[in-house]
Amino acid sequence: MVESAKSVGVQTPADDTRHYTGVAERPGFLSRRPWWFIYGFALALTVMAVVLRRSLDVLGEGIVPFALFYPVVLACTLVGGLGPGLLSLAISAVAVTLFWLEPTGPLSLSPTGLVNMILFALSNGALIAVAHLLRTSYRNLRQSEARLSLSQEVGKIGIWDLDLKTGGLWWSPSFYQLAGFDRDETPSVKAVLDRIHPDDRPRAIAAFEAARDGRDRLDLEFRYNRDDGATVWMAGRAELFRDAKGRPARLLGINFDATPMRTIESERDRADTLLRTLFDSLPGAAYVKDTEGRILLGNRGMAEAVGCPPEEFIGRTDVEIMGNEESARAIMAHDRMVLDEGVSRQLEEDLVLPDGRMSHWLSVKTPFRDADGQVKGIVGISLDMTERHRAERRLRFLADEVDHRAKNLLGVVQSIVRLTRVEDVTGFKAVLAGRIQALGRAHSLLASNRWDGVEISALVREELAPFGRGTEQIRIAGPSLLIAPNASQALAMVLHELAINAARYGALSVEGGQLSVVWRLTDRDGEARLELGWQEACGPAVVMPANPGFGFTAVRGAIEHQLGGQVAIEWAPEGVRCRITFPAAGNVVEDRSGRAPAGRAREEDRPGAPGETDLAGLRVLVLEDEALIALTLRDLVEDLGCIVVGPAHSVEAGMALIREQAPDLAILDINLASRSNAPVARALQALDVPFVYCTGYAEPEGQIAPDLAAETITKPVDPHLLAAALKRAAGRRVAGVR
Repeated sequence: MVESAKSVGVQTPADDTRHYTGVAERPGFLSRRPWWFIYGFALALTVMAVVLRRSLDVLGEGIVPFALFYPVVLACTLVGGLGPGLLSLAISAVAVTLFWLEPTGPLSLSPTGLVNMILFALSNGALIAVAHLLRTSYRNLRQSEARLSLSQEVGKIGIWDLDLKTGGLWWSPSFYQLAGFDRDETPSVKAVLDRIHPDDRPRAIAAFEAARDGRDRLDLEFRYNRDDGATVWMAGRAELFRDAKGRPARLLGINFDATPMRTIESERDRADTLLRTLFDSLPGAAYVKDTEGRILLGNRGMAEAVGCPPEEFIGRTDVEIMGNEESARAIMAHDRMVLDEGVSRQLEEDLVLPDGRMSHWLSVKTPFRDADGQVKGIVGISLDMTERHRAERRLRFLADEVDHRAKNLLGVVQSIVRLTRVEDVTGFKAVLAGRIQALGRAHSLLASNRWDGVEISALVREELAPFGRGTEQIRIAGPSLLIAPNASQALAMVLHELAINAARYGALSVEGGQLSVVWRLTDRDGEARLELGWQEACGPAVVMPANPGFGFTAVRGAIEHQLGGQVAIEWAPEGVRCRITFPAAGNVVEDRSGRAPAGRAREEDRPGAPGETDLAGLRVLVLEDEALIALTLRDLVEDLGCIVVGPAHSVEAGMALIREQAPDLAILDINLASRSNAPVARALQALDVPFVYCTGYAEPEGQIAPDLAAETITKPVDPHLLAAALKRAAGRRVAGVR
């Protein structure tokens, strides 16, 4: 550090206080020298001149006595400055007075001699003044040259001068270093152009030619290939000078290494691009505001929230750009609180969107500060939580609704148990199970549709599926309607009771029987109503029962009491006819008649469908963690003539039974005390043992791995559907297909 300081004329005394003394001069004739040297030089040179002049007296008296002392005084002044020059003048004046002015001797000047002495002194004084001015100018010029050279070296600047008339080119020594030229290379425009990057060379040539043709200023940046293999960015600046006639005469310019600046700009642009990309990709609305609430920066989310592009909201406040002033002022009040407190805050804010909808936002706002720690504004990000709030409210509603519906469902089951009148236990269990399964099917349809309602065609199809005997036996038709949850359960019970009666005594009890279920929306007295017609045909002769049982009591109660409608039943000899009507308001959620009507019940779900396999003697593993459901499945499987393996209540118990002896079939619950049945399913799959799933999930596909997919039946279990599913699984086992 000390060495570099000396190179620019900076003194570094012991106390480390630095004083600027100028750029160090290069050695030369007029360089600074010690005082004793310059005064000794003046004294010696002047004395030598006096002695030399005295020796010339022998040549005669005609020699001019003063001529020899003019160059001596000039030389002393140039070498040492005013002091040595005046000293030389004084010595030479005394010598002239003593030896060469008439009359000779001290203070014996004649008028002529006195005039000569005065002229001698004045002429030498003028000579000293001119010499001193020349010396000072020379030294200043040397200082300027040294500073310019140092500036070129430090700034990596090269200077050049091109004579447009002769083509002569001069460039400074620093240009050699900047351009990487050898010191012996002759300056030429071609040498520079040849080293410019090929992609930039045409542009550089065009700019140079334009300057030669009269453009007043040349301003260009280009890539430059140095001889040492480095490629740098070089910037060129030049001014055009014209001759007296206004014609281009010369170009005077500089070049400097722009690589550091380019690197800084590139890094700045890269950082700016990354920051902008990050800012724009932030979720929600991101923004920067000053202390007055004016928006300085905003991303696309901000533009969407306020309904205008950035160029319209930059520099404006929330009150100026938002349609609802009340919500805008509330947001600005939160901003002011963060600015005043100087700490980050998480806030909930309401915003009226451009389309007029109210939205709810979660905002995180942080103050930003300058180098002195003063708060200059806030940086914030706001996330639209409207859908989340709706989802949370819906979850709370669904939780309450599930609790409400579960209690109602238990009450319905209790009523079914109390009101069912059957003389034998077996019949009682069958009737009771059928009615509970009807409720379960409706419940599954509601759950699969998030309790928004049930498509009426799906409800009819599901309730009639266990009772059909052939593909053409049941016909359903009507517009696509979404039935409300309460109405869905009531209608499911009604359809089940009508189907039970038809399966026991009516059209569904014989092979050739026909059933038609048709519905439509009507408008009676300005009130929309749903009409559903039930028509049986080609069945046994119908006789009106003397004492209608619980089924018809339940039908009338569900329609008339729960749905506020009417039921008309006709016991026609060719088949039962039932006409049901109830108000659409509160019972029909949506008219979807624009969609295609639903199809018929699935053939494979009907008992008696082709492809059944005898189940007698097959070993069936039952995997179920609910004890009562497990016992029910055991009874149902045993009624089919199968041998029950288990039931197993856990994955470990199921695996142990499989290891003891592989079963022929299996019934698997999907969820066992919050554990997946996948290990058991994979073990059965490895042994080529078919299985079916029995679950309470409305959409079980999301709970089953794709490679473990199998037929699924839902709880509560319909014995007919369970039997059909097991027979199909057994058929696949016989065919060698899982």
